Amino acid sequence: MKVKTTKITNFYGLELKEATFKNKEFPDHFHDSFSIGIITEGVEKIRISENEQIAFSNSVIIFNQFETHSNQNFDKDNCSFLTSYIHQDILHFICKKQNIPIPNRLEFHNLIYDDKLCKSLINFHNNELQDKNLQLENIVTYLLTTQLKNNKTQHSQSIDGKIDTIRSFIHENLYEKLSLSNISEKFKIDKFRLIRQFKSSTGLTPLNYIIMHRLDKSKTMIQQKMPLVEVALECGFYDQSCFTKFFNKYYGISPYNYSKNYFETTF
Repeated sequence: MKVKTTKITNFYGLELKEATFKNKEFPDHFHDSFSIGIITEGVEKIRISENEQIAFSNSVIIFNQFETHSNQNFDKDNCSFLTSYIHQDILHFICKKQNIPIPNRLEFHNLIYDDKLCKSLINFHNNELQDKNLQLENIVTYLLTTQLKNNKTQHSQSIDGKIDTIRSFIHENLYEKLSLSNISEKFKIDKFRLIRQFKSSTGLTPLNYIIMHRLDKSKTMIQQKMPLVEVALECGFYDQSCFTKFFNKYYGISPYNYSKNYFETTF
């Protein structure tokens, strides 16, 4: 197992990750940015909205912002990949610069086989590349002009409105002792109905949604070099071993090893 994360501090918090896993399965989760990765070795199985796909070496995998997905090694061999975590602000910035109309909802195709794109992504992760700003702009422009989905999915406004209210409540109380019981009592909804409707809207159960956002906050605090015990408590994990277990489950690395393999640089 190998995971190295580098944040580009002068470019909207862009993160670059280099990782190798063996016999690893990541459960349903999401990212608060667009995850654009290329498999450099091995085969991976991905699942998005109950749709399973097999991604081979030299394929590009894109997980859209807040798109719930799971992924795992397809076999017992190593799976290595390079991933860029790109915030929506970067996409909007490049859209405006290139005079590309910004759609109401930015959503890319998830699995792409494109030799030109693969080569560009590998070069982008190469430290010897001279102009990373220009390279990233070219990659994003290419994706925006060739790989956007024409998404017309409709959801029930009444259900989504209620779930949005519940999500707001969760975010306002994210680091408190939240449970299915107190959420269902607060909004006068049956626990099982809450789980079903919440997962239909977000792709996650309420408790997994809470855990993911707490973990996302914990990553930021670890990047700021805060003590791990303090990070766990501040993020609502009152048991250090529980925090470590969930962090490793969703990120494939312990909080301690993440802190030792996290770096910052500029373009």
